[in-house]
Amino acid sequence: MPRRINIPDPKELLRNIAGMYQSATRVIMEYIDNSLDDAEYFFEKDSRYPYPIEITAEIDSKNRRVTVYDNCRGMSREEMARIVEYVGCSNKKAQPWTNGQFGFGVHAFRACCRELEIITKTREGNPWRMTIPRDTNEIPDEEERPSRSFPYPSGTIVILKEFERDWWKELSPEELVKEVELHFNHMLRRKGLSLQVVEGKRTYICKPYDISVFDGQEFVREIDTIHDRSRVTTRLARPVEVHLKVCRTPVAGKQPLFLNKGRRIEEVRRTKSYLTVSPFKGKVWAHPHLVGYIEINGNLEPTLDRADFKRSGKRKPIYEEIACMEEEVHAALAAISRSSSAESLARLGNLLTKLLEEMAREDRMLLREVFGRGGEVGLSAAEEAEMELIEPGEGDGDAGKSAGEPVGETLDVEETPGELSGRSRRRSGFAIRFDDTSLDALIQDDDSIPRSSLIEDTINIYVNHPDFSERVAQDKRGVLKLTERLSSYLASIIAAHYKDAFYHKYKLQPEIRRLTGSRTAMFDDFIDFTCRLEKRLCAYTGADLERVSEV
Repeated sequence: MPRRINIPDPKELLRNIAGMYQSATRVIMEYIDNSLDDAEYFFEKDSRYPYPIEITAEIDSKNRRVTVYDNCRGMSREEMARIVEYVGCSNKKAQPWTNGQFGFGVHAFRACCRELEIITKTREGNPWRMTIPRDTNEIPDEEERPSRSFPYPSGTIVILKEFERDWWKELSPEELVKEVELHFNHMLRRKGLSLQVVEGKRTYICKPYDISVFDGQEFVREIDTIHDRSRVTTRLARPVEVHLKVCRTPVAGKQPLFLNKGRRIEEVRRTKSYLTVSPFKGKVWAHPHLVGYIEINGNLEPTLDRADFKRSGKRKPIYEEIACMEEEVHAALAAISRSSSAESLARLGNLLTKLLEEMAREDRMLLREVFGRGGEVGLSAAEEAEMELIEPGEGDGDAGKSAGEPVGETLDVEETPGELSGRSRRRSGFAIRFDDTSLDALIQDDDSIPRSSLIEDTINIYVNHPDFSERVAQDKRGVLKLTERLSSYLASIIAAHYKDAFYHKYKLQPEIRRLTGSRTAMFDDFIDFTCRLEKRLCAYTGADLERVSEV
């Protein structure tokens, strides 16, 4: 004979289902969502609210309870009774404008609270009150209350009582507001709807954000038809709306979302079912310059935890239509990344130029100290042999001069206690520039590839050389991060050019003749300079170069 499914302990089953909620905030969101579902009846009917809709979540820290109020339609006694009599069978499933599907959401309290109290009222009747304890299958009868006891003409009040302490510790009004704004952003933009969080005397108004405020390139599309494997065309009841924007500057915490009927389902980059179809995956959807949303509009059903979409015949064809946009979006993001990378390298060049200027000045002072103790060549001869620093963008008018000719401006060296000092001197060193000449253009007749070159007073470092590119780290924005390996590489290249010119320009000095007369002494001096420069770069190691001036 046929067997019937028998659930001997419904409360335990419901508590296990509620176990999918991992935060008190997410539990409270279920009841806010229920209020919005009720308000949707008005909006779907007339595309507006007939009166101001107010939804409030009040946090009572003293009693560890949260109360969610709304002034929507409310429920009749019979509708309220269905909450416990027909678990898993929601009337909302037949309503295209609502988000609820299963009837389990009202039992989310079981994850972290001991009791749920519901008070509801329609415009035509008196309020009805029901209490649902977590730890028993026996639900007390609902009771009628006087109309004057209810604060609105109609609506519902839900009270989550006796939060478990571990869950309560994680709850904060700021976090709840943040979740509401992220989860219901599109609905918050509607006129006539207000949603707030209250704790004690403080009230937090939930506000929407609009991607139109960000400057950038938009990618907008409505998907109203899909094609299955047999290329059969299906027209969707409502179009899937894709609205993305590649922003000129990064936008924190606003990666594109999947929405369903105005509610957040999940960030696209975290939606596992979509990532199996996505050609670019995180390269597009996790990029900090990309914002926006994909509104599914009820064409797919969310999973029970509302973090993905159920498998269906329409899911893959819809995903494939969305994925067709990725190549164009990726190209726009790549252009942003290239621009950010170039700006980062320019900042790094300026930083290296500054550090080299400081070190060259120290070398000059040390050489003067030797002169002060006596030497074969007088101080005036040393001054005539001085090197000079050209800042990036300076010195264009000095083209054609040899590397040994002094060019540039005079700089006063300030006296600082405990440091070497001197009178008015010329700057010393080179400008550092990063060159993006293609790898093919760099190849020499003997098939070698130079890592750098010294032209006039500029050290050009070739960024397309494999030894450079394998040491570069950058984030998804294209912003360069200075790694330890890159610091060592740059210090070695700069030291080679600087020391070669330094030995040549000061070759008449006895200390320089001593160094160049011994390979060991010369290499030791080269390594010493490399380590000094690398040590100065340590302060910037690990930082992105957008913040170089702040470090």
